[in-house]
Amino acid sequence: MAIIECKGLVKKYGARSVLNQLDFTVEPGEMVAVMGKSGCGKTTLLNILGLVDGYDAGNYQIMGHQNVKVRSKEAMALSKNRINCIFQKNHLMDKETVFNNLKTVLHSSDMPKDKQDEAIAKMLKDLNLEGLENVKVECLSSQERQRVAIARALLKPGDLIIADEPTVMLDEQDESIVMNLLKKLNQMGKTIVIGTHKKELASNATRIVYL
Repeated sequence: MAIIECKGLVKKYGARSVLNQLDFTVEPGEMVAVMGKSGCGKTTLLNILGLVDGYDAGNYQIMGHQNVKVRSKEAMALSKNRINCIFQKNHLMDKETVFNNLKTVLHSSDMPKDKQDEAIAKMLKDLNLEGLENVKVECLSSQERQRVAIARALLKPGDLIIADEPTVMLDEQDESIVMNLLKKLNQMGKTIVIGTHKKELASNATRIVYL
């Protein structure tokens, strides 16, 4: 069974149709890049896939769940346990430290506390954030904030990663680090959907879909 299957998906903003009868499928273990010009509906589609936004018509199946309502208990359970999202707005807790922002996504996991701390330390090292664990997010640069948001999403247990322009705020070096991490997670069995306008990022995917 496909992990994601959209049939005839329609999303309108007023009289404007952003998605019009869209069919879109992702199989388990794929890394799919969604591309298209600005305004084509990439972010809209990823928000729908991540159960952040609803749609006006059509059918959407995710992990065997049909037409899940946004903000329903079913949506919240999927978002908490199975879906990891990286959005352009990072939704970090500004007044909390980097460490506490990362720790929140592991609270409900079965991982022992010492293993959680080890996982956080490794992720901070992988994303060039070592030494910032006790710094409040409000004191970070925009690039550092984005890397913390990515670290949080990658630490969170789940089967599916949905990333909307995950490297848009990053320099070339950090972009390469993030993409290598995503490819490694994909090789470990995670299903990944990335929205991007960069051909060099999309080339890392196993399949490219143009909107």
